[in-house]
Amino acid sequence: MSPTQSSSSVENPYEVLPVTASSEASSSDAGPSKTATARKGVLALVDQGLVSGARFATSILVGRSCGEQELGFYSLGFSLLLIATCIQEALITAPYTVMHVKKRDAAWSRYNGSVLVHVVLLSVFSFVAFGGAWFANRGNAEAGLTAVLGCLAISTPFALLREFARRVEFAHLRLTHSVVVDGAVAALQLSLLGYFAWSNQLTAGRAVMTIGVSSAAAGLVWLWSVRRTFHPDWREVWTDLASGWRLGRWMFMAQLTGLIHLQGMIWLIAFWLNPALTGLFAACTTLVQFINPFALGLNNFISPMTVRTVADRGLQPARRLVGTAMGLLFLCVLGFTLTMALTSDTMLGFILPKAMPAGQGGLVFILGLNLAFNAAHMVNDGGLWAVERPQIIFYSSVIAVVVSGIASILLIPTWALWGAAVALLIGRIAAASFEAFVFFIVLRPEDVPNYRGGDSA
Repeated sequence: MSPTQSSSSVENPYEVLPVTASSEASSSDAGPSKTATARKGVLALVDQGLVSGARFATSILVGRSCGEQELGFYSLGFSLLLIATCIQEALITAPYTVMHVKKRDAAWSRYNGSVLVHVVLLSVFSFVAFGGAWFANRGNAEAGLTAVLGCLAISTPFALLREFARRVEFAHLRLTHSVVVDGAVAALQLSLLGYFAWSNQLTAGRAVMTIGVSSAAAGLVWLWSVRRTFHPDWREVWTDLASGWRLGRWMFMAQLTGLIHLQGMIWLIAFWLNPALTGLFAACTTLVQFINPFALGLNNFISPMTVRTVADRGLQPARRLVGTAMGLLFLCVLGFTLTMALTSDTMLGFILPKAMPAGQGGLVFILGLNLAFNAAHMVNDGGLWAVERPQIIFYSSVIAVVVSGIASILLIPTWALWGAAVALLIGRIAAASFEAFVFFIVLRPEDVPNYRGGDSA
């Protein structure tokens, strides 16, 4: 055993090293208990509820305390933060979820170190990019936007660290740790926001800064607690980055096209219709997205479980797991959608204090149905990721963009918001059908990479 192996396996109090091959075999044979699985599923939902709840509460506080313009600035800033997070997920943390199960002992700790270096590099890039945007935007008439860009430059690196922490915990199915991190972030963030709102000092920039402060507090404590698990080898940092790019580039392009699929529709509505209808469409979308904490939380739990199922038992058990989760999520989101459609007038009035046009139940239902297919589609993404077929996810995203784009050109001028919602739904169904066909029918067991015999140094 090398010195590196000894330090990471003996001195590490965090107990995050992968189990040995023999213990994996026995664990695989026995399988996780239903109680343990259910407990982890509940923890995944709680964790996502904390994350999504904090985001939703922040938007509500900014909108009610600062007005529509500041809410717009905050939404713009948060969308940029979301892009940075998506880049990290696609190129760093998602490859980590797949690749860490192949690593053993010192190779695992060196890979951990490489991934941490990658996060630092992305953080530096985000600081330079947003700082440059802030510098270029000085003197702009929209001072609120300039402030948001400056706060983003400071906050984004810490937000990326916090997101890295929770994704690492999810990859190892240590959901209690993730709940602690995200609970601490939510508590501190909402406390700061509440103080600023109470003292009439809340702005979009300060809202963005609360994200950075709370993420820094929790993320740095987490990083200190697991510091012994990171042993970067600078000769492997760039090799591991290239490996992550080979696997993650497809997810990166898929997420980029996914953002185009959703955000592009908003721009098409603004182009063909008017800003007021764009706002109504966004409000209806927000209404159906109340179910997102449940859908995302379950998927955060199912995705790493799918990776482990493929590694331990093969393709067919993974198909059963993915198929069951897809059906469960679809039915749950559909049931929620029916409830929101029936109560849409009341709920829309709650989301935005200004009066909203009545009779939007049909529009809400179509958007919710799109979300139900998207939830099932998301679980299928995890299955394809587990068998290292991320290019299929990208192809399906392209299908969604192309089909929805063509449908929107045909439908929006005549059906307005209904046309936009139907166009989104058609594109989503086409993409989900393509992915399901590949994962459940086209793939063969012999096509699945062999996860056994992970490298140890």
